Amino acid sequence: MTRLRPWWPLVLAFLVTLALEAGLVERKYGLFAGGFGSSHVVDRAGEAALFLAGLVTAHALLIGLLYLAIRALHRRRRDGPVFLLNFLFFAVGGFAAALIAKFEALSYFSDALSFELIRSLGGDSLAEAALYVASEAALMLAGIGGAMLAWWLALRLGRRWLSATLVMPGLKWRHLLWLALPLPLLLYAAGGEPDSRYGLARFTAPGLALQGLSRASDFDGDGYSAFTPQRDGAPLDPSRHPFVLDIPNNGVDEDGYGGDFRFAGGPERFSTPVIADRKHVVLVVLESARGDSIGRKVDGRELTPVMNALARGGSFTREAYSHVGFTTESLKSLFGGALAPRIGSPSLFRD
Repeated sequence: MTRLRPWWPLVLAFLVTLALEAGLVERKYGLFAGGFGSSHVVDRAGEAALFLAGLVTAHALLIGLLYLAIRALHRRRRDGPVFLLNFLFFAVGGFAAALIAKFEALSYFSDALSFELIRSLGGDSLAEAALYVASEAALMLAGIGGAMLAWWLALRLGRRWLSATLVMPGLKWRHLLWLALPLPLLLYAAGGEPDSRYGLARFTAPGLALQGLSRASDFDGDGYSAFTPQRDGAPLDPSRHPFVLDIPNNGVDEDGYGGDFRFAGGPERFSTPVIADRKHVVLVVLESARGDSIGRKVDGRELTPVMNALARGGSFTREAYSHVGFTTESLKSLFGGALAPRIGSPSLFRD
């Protein structure tokens, strides 16, 4: 029987996992084709080249690390069919399962998912938080059981064929340096293109690399570095970084934007109203609040006492609907009075 080419397990794992993740990322974020709600689209030649270079390098490095780590665990059986099956099972199957679980969680929490959020859902108890995903966990356990059965059958049926055709890739730890050394440079260059960096951060391998490089290069511990979306112009000064409060008239540009803030002062009170002949309108928008919370009581206490008082003193309606569940577009319609307001059209701001 003809012996297969030695690099096919690595190539297979690389292509299958990358294709699966690219499909899930595109479905979630519209990174390549764009669409409604897509804030970043990789659609220009320069940013696409940086994106692809960083993605391919980082993902190849991840697959190589998985290969060598799994092989090291097998010791004497590192060149046998058991290792090959385990590599494909965990590198491809395990990676795919982790991706599906990740994007299933993101369908509930968008990009805000974190360990602290999960714990908060359970009232600071991970045990309580686990109840939120009890049904999904049962399906996952069933899937794991089916996967283990498939692994056992593949080992039983494929051991003889794999033994006859097996040639393992001669990958060494030092070979991965050719991927690890240029990766920081590629990710730094991609950071200059917001769409490229956003896209890379959505993928597992470059996302992990960006997180690691961001922490490693945050020398002053202010949360910003050369690899964060907003780069730190003063990497050794914790009082200077993007979005920091710029102290007026001290000769230091703390936030790195527009130079030092010069405060010229002004009157403490306006002598006349801003618009003397019109009534003022205060519009309060609540983000992620349930409409049925108004008027509700919990343990005899009003849940929203201030809004209840406003409703009693003014007007109130429950028949209010949003045409889209997306904050930015909803606010545009709220201020503009149209489903898709255009620039220059009437709005509450102009009125």
